[in-house]
Amino acid sequence: IIRENLLTVLKDAQYHAQKVDTWTSTLLEGILKGLQNNQEQMLLPDSNGKVNGKPYKYVVTCIIMQRTGAGLHSSCVAHWEGQSTDQMISECWNNDTIHCVTTVFAVRV
Repeated sequence: IIRENLLTVLKDAQYHAQKVDTWTSTLLEGILKGLQNNQEQMLLPDSNGKVNGKPYKYVVTCIIMQRTGAGLHSSCVAHWEGQSTDQMISECWNNDTIHCVTTVFAVRV
């Protein structure tokens, strides 16, 4: 879902600072809609091995910056208790002029 949205929005784009707000809004909306539409496929068993059908809440972040050769250091950490079904994934994407890092957190309700 993340990669699909990144390619749809940024595939042929060239960096323009004025477009970054639009790109991030479009990416975040598309990713959230994709996650919500596929939520049933993403349900995982709880600690007892049962799929209880509880949905997730999602947090999505996106960094878009001009690719100039300067570095970008980004990190995140998640401390889940026990056998948690909460999840986190980061996706990096770039072309000649754009560097993008998108992170999704899925937290069971």
